Amino acid sequence: MRPLLLAILLSLAALFGGHSAEADATRQDAPELAEKLARSLGPREKIEQLFIAGVQGPELNDEARRFIAEHKIGGVYLARETCNVVNGTRHDPAHCGFPEESDPDTPAQVAALTQQLQQASCDATRGEIDGVPYCLPMFITIDHEGDDRPATRLINRFTPIPSNMAVGATFDPAQAEAIGCIVGQELAAVGVNMLFGPDLDVLDSPRSGGPGDQGIRVFGGDARWVGEMGEAYVRGIQRCGEGKLAAIAKHFPGHGRSTRWVDYEDIPVVVGKNLQVLAQVDLLPFAVVSGGEPGEEGIADGIMNSHLSYPEVPGCEAGIPVTFSPACMQTFFALAPFSEWRESGGITVADDLASGAVQSYAQEKYGTFRQADIALEALMAGNDLLPVIRPWQWSDLKATVDYLVSRYEGDEKVKARVDDAVLRVLRLKERLYGSLDPTSVTASLWYEDEVGRSESALQVNSLVEKALTFIKPATLDEALANVPAPTAAEQVLFVECWDDASCSTPTAEEGYPPLWPRGTLARLATEMFPGRVSEERLGTISFSELGSVLTGSADGEVRRMVEEADWLVFAFLERDPSRYPASDVLKDFLGRGSSLFDLRSKKTVVFAYNSPYHLDAGELRNVTLFVAAYSKIEPSLRASLKLLFHDPTIFHDGGAGGRLPVDYIYGDYVLHDLSEMVKADPAQSLETAVEPPQPTAGHEFQVSLRKPLLAVNGHRVPDGTQVIFALEPADGAVQSVAAKTDDGLAAARMTISDAGPAKLSIRSEGLLWTREEPVEVLAEGLPTEQPSEGGGVGATLIAIASLAGAVSVAGAFTLVLRRRRRAAQPVFAGPAPAAESAPVAIPELNLDTVNQRVFVSGKEMSPPLSREQYAFLEYLYQNVGKLCLRDDIINHVWPEVHAAGVSDEALDALVHRVRERLRAAGASNVLIVTVRGRGFRLDL
Repeated sequence: MRPLLLAILLSLAALFGGHSAEADATRQDAPELAEKLARSLGPREKIEQLFIAGVQGPELNDEARRFIAEHKIGGVYLARETCNVVNGTRHDPAHCGFPEESDPDTPAQVAALTQQLQQASCDATRGEIDGVPYCLPMFITIDHEGDDRPATRLINRFTPIPSNMAVGATFDPAQAEAIGCIVGQELAAVGVNMLFGPDLDVLDSPRSGGPGDQGIRVFGGDARWVGEMGEAYVRGIQRCGEGKLAAIAKHFPGHGRSTRWVDYEDIPVVVGKNLQVLAQVDLLPFAVVSGGEPGEEGIADGIMNSHLSYPEVPGCEAGIPVTFSPACMQTFFALAPFSEWRESGGITVADDLASGAVQSYAQEKYGTFRQADIALEALMAGNDLLPVIRPWQWSDLKATVDYLVSRYEGDEKVKARVDDAVLRVLRLKERLYGSLDPTSVTASLWYEDEVGRSESALQVNSLVEKALTFIKPATLDEALANVPAPTAAEQVLFVECWDDASCSTPTAEEGYPPLWPRGTLARLATEMFPGRVSEERLGTISFSELGSVLTGSADGEVRRMVEEADWLVFAFLERDPSRYPASDVLKDFLGRGSSLFDLRSKKTVVFAYNSPYHLDAGELRNVTLFVAAYSKIEPSLRASLKLLFHDPTIFHDGGAGGRLPVDYIYGDYVLHDLSEMVKADPAQSLETAVEPPQPTAGHEFQVSLRKPLLAVNGHRVPDGTQVIFALEPADGAVQSVAAKTDDGLAAARMTISDAGPAKLSIRSEGLLWTREEPVEVLAEGLPTEQPSEGGGVGATLIAIASLAGAVSVAGAFTLVLRRRRRAAQPVFAGPAPAAESAPVAIPELNLDTVNQRVFVSGKEMSPPLSREQYAFLEYLYQNVGKLCLRDDIINHVWPEVHAAGVSDEALDALVHRVRERLRAAGASNVLIVTVRGRGFRLDL
């Protein structure tokens, strides 16, 4: 292995590692039924289980029933192209020929379709294993990213879901979990059992009008925050989907800086990052949701691989998408924690195997698109599920399966790959259904009280109001002071994009109605503010009509409306002038409109209902109010109108408190540098706790933050932000210990050798804070002051460990549960080292068991561990690499106490303290791994 690659992998192992115990447990406890089923299926049945196909129509017709009976496919994909969902005349494509109905019962229609699909699959795959009946359910898969069309499939009567970027703008994982909860609850209720999401791409380099920009599909541009939001979103899916909905994180290893639109382009789509840069940014969110066993809290069931190519990564080539490159996929999935997640049963899914990028690749390699060759390549590269979801791909499926069967029977490598993939598929299906008994697979769906709940609507309304982000003016206070609400006497002209075929998606080729009918904002304003606004004072034109004014080709009425308007309110969607020329009209108007109109007499308002980073400094000078809403769902439109008309309810409970979750850099103009905004705010005042308040010289004590560390943008810093605690005694010998934040909090175990006052300071990025009162260190033998009630996290943990029993402290119990949950996740140390930095080495641990001394990286730990701490570490050291069960550990540490008499909290507290001592001694990795509540293992 080349030295550079080895260094990178060591860095990644140190950054991500320490979670293989979950994989070991899964391998030991693999579902017996899934293994028996995998052995019982013939080659054709195994291969058919790997395909996700499309079926035509909103209900299962005879042709589709025969298709499923013949092919026994593993899953279906519900799509617009195959007319599977009836959302009503405002959303349905014309080619489907659905009845002209404005409010169909979409949940009932989808639930009926999914039950028909599962019944057909069950009828086709019934059998018995050891006398127990079974059938194989289908994966019913869907995209449901939010923001209405085009990335949301289930719309009518379902809760409108905001875009990921709207969620990211709140900088609150609880909001992400709440939206994931709504998605999980509603999809599972109608029988969808696999979500292609969440999108964990990192938009670290937004491009205005550039091809391939992911825009509002992503949570943001900071990898740590994307990881936190993605984990919380998955946790919400799991909690409210009740384990019946698999989450497939996409698009691995990261779309964040692709050069083209993958779905539309017929040229190679390339990401020019090397592995080390990918590790610092794109891979981190995927590592967060892969840091444990699939299906665990916050851990994704699967990963969807992209059709991008990564020529700067070892094993990858510019002309081969990662989906089809075994060497490239091996490079990525050999990294921890991805390799351990795969060993634990994690499933991989190829992206659409008929996208523009795939067809381009096939044309270049084979001279035509041949589905059989593409499917084999994707399978052998390491994809377990193969989506062939376009309607025209049906006709090729039999030939494709025939080809793969022939290769299975004649090639041991193909056989091994198929056998591995089908076992993963069957394990996941068994986990989703708890049992493969036909009655559970075909059970009735109870969706009526689960879809479109009023409380879900209230949650979304609250989130989109919190997400509203001031760009100009920069704050709510400035906006209230300088931008009054329109009065009843003023003329308000809305300039809308969504009903304009030259501005947004309702083109004749795509066959969809407008995203919103013309006049939507005026209609909503009249409805929301009766008596404050009048219809005759509200007008609407399109972007194209404004463009005709700028070119001098507009009719007189449109020009008159622009001239007489006191307020010009732009409903701005995505800027994509290559596909939608009129999407550039706003920039054109702001650039040269002042030469045609007296803009000083008008107030110009821009609501960005898509990505917001498209105006340059000169254009912004002509804007009165610029607010990012990030979504075009109705709750976002209403929230923006509340802001425009100063509805008092918008200013309560954090309304309009969003912050840009991405960079806003236009050319040389830097409006918002996200990397600076998420650093610790140097102007803040900190609150700290020292436990005990007067520590004894030579003895360990804890220093902690008592409130979250805030970032420059006003929200807490991301998890993994480095905090350095430093103590400076009178002799000037400074001792410093680094820690990482968790929910904005951090703590460090420290010792100081001499008695007397010591200055406590805390550093984090640009922050340097010094506590006014010094820490009074007592001489050995003097009594120490007892910590006051509520003395902080450290005091609670010490109390639990010393009691070695059940302690009924609600706050501590919550903390222990949180620690246990996070133990199965990667430990992130903030941004990864720069390319020229030395790799992070995994520290060595040595125990001198004769003299009971502990050495970390050759340096003796001082002060020594307590008896209980040493006994625990010694037991793990004697069984290094092996799972040590909780009861065995308790019997070794506390031989005089029956295992049942020592609470989980007490043992977890002991483990926490030993981990902290190891870190304080220089261990840069988590050496003690928690194994799902069963016990612990020491990894060296």
